[in-house]
Amino acid sequence: MFTILPPTPKSVLTKFRCSVAPLRVETRLYENAAIEKRLCQMCNTTNVGNELHLLHCCSAYNHIRGE
Repeated sequence: MFTILPPTPKSVLTKFRCSVAPLRVETRLYENAAIEKRLCQMCNTTNVGNELHLLHCCSAYNHIRGE
């Protein structure tokens, strides 16, 4: 069984799966920054800006998660 998603969510999920989403963990990779230095710019915390943080922890997206 397949779920047909609109283009925007499908594109975002594809970028997450392929590790090409414009997240700090990815963009700072090309600057040779250590993983601890790739912090989330959306919530200004000391958390690494990766997919897990964005989907589950980032306070900038609490309203979307219903928190």
